[in-house]
Amino acid sequence: MKFTLVTLTTVLALSGVGEGYKWECAIGSGGNNQNLQTAVNDFDKLFGTRVLKAAPNQCYTSLCRGYYFSFCNRAGVTQTEKSGQRNQAKRKTLPHGKGSNCRIAGLDNAVNYARHVYGFGKISDMKSHQSKPVLGTHKNDLRKC
Repeated sequence: MKFTLVTLTTVLALSGVGEGYKWECAIGSGGNNQNLQTAVNDFDKLFGTRVLKAAPNQCYTSLCRGYYFSFCNRAGVTQTEKSGQRNQAKRKTLPHGKGSNCRIAGLDNAVNYARHVYGFGKISDMKSHQSKPVLGTHKNDLRKC
């Protein structure tokens, strides 16, 4: 069987490959898109704009102005944040323009879906944010403005 460009394009379209990933929020209210952008800017001030290296199940979390933003490595091995992904997460809009306890992953390809996760929301919506921010993981680097 000979594959053509049209066949390949059709298969990719039906499989969902190439679709943009979106923020998924457990709570439909809370922060808005401007709060998200501000939270990422605050995160960058606290952790810098360079890519972060995270141990297995490690999160970097900022707590500023009533909101958190985090980068977590959910893999079983140390991983480095992909260049530009944090800004991609910042540019994606929240569902209906608002939300809390939100996550976005897989910004570059499906392989990284389970490894690099960004989180956003209201600090008051986090469960025990002092010890287990965002994903309930350990080895957290928690910084406040």
